[in-house]
Amino acid sequence: MLQYTDPAPAGAAGRRAFRIGDSTTGVLWGTDDAAGRPLVLLGHGGGQSTQAPGMRARAEALVRSGYAVAALDAPGHGGRPRTAELERRIERMRDAQGSPDFGAAVADLNAAVAQDAVPEWTLLLDDLEAEGVAGAAHAGYWGYSLGAAIGFPLVAAEGRIRAAVLGLIGETVAESAAAIRVPVQFVMQWDDPLVSRVSALRLFDLVGSRDKTLHANPGAHGEVPDHEEASSVAFFARHLPGAAA
Repeated sequence: MLQYTDPAPAGAAGRRAFRIGDSTTGVLWGTDDAAGRPLVLLGHGGGQSTQAPGMRARAEALVRSGYAVAALDAPGHGGRPRTAELERRIERMRDAQGSPDFGAAVADLNAAVAQDAVPEWTLLLDDLEAEGVAGAAHAGYWGYSLGAAIGFPLVAAEGRIRAAVLGLIGETVAESAAAIRVPVQFVMQWDDPLVSRVSALRLFDLVGSRDKTLHANPGAHGEVPDHEEASSVAFFARHLPGAAA
């Protein structure tokens, strides 16, 4: 079960921190009446955490539209301890900065983090279901970059996730993409120095769902335009019925 580390907040948009086991940390938003709300899971980007401003903005936008929101700090993020292997991969990525190998080093690091993160998200859904959060049985997932590296294998394996917004990633998750059957909104940046447009387009083509949409925007990796937030909330409204703003 979730171990809450702060008091229950007042108001629908209130956030509440929790822990699973000894080290997995996370946050819930919209916890005052979460049992009656559809649920969206939020995955953060590399080097970020559940405390990142972008995470808070997405969570609050979802809560205003009638959703409960859950997020986990990825392994080695948000104050979570790092293994020696993870430290080696981070050092390899830092050494590759500014070189043509940087994107591959980031993808390698993200894949290692995702391998440990996916089982944690499954445990979170188990715990939320046990607490009576009905949305845990038919949740959405929203994650870019590292959040997508985690999201692709999670969505492919976890039948309780019924729709996903994913992006800023390439063919490194091709096998998982081919196994996905739920609706997907895929976001890419046309001028992304970390993920080539060819690789991103190939990944979109590999997504196994018949209900998939591509959103391609000009700009670099971290320059997803603000309007994608509203588009993503609208996507979940189409595929996760029950939200009431």
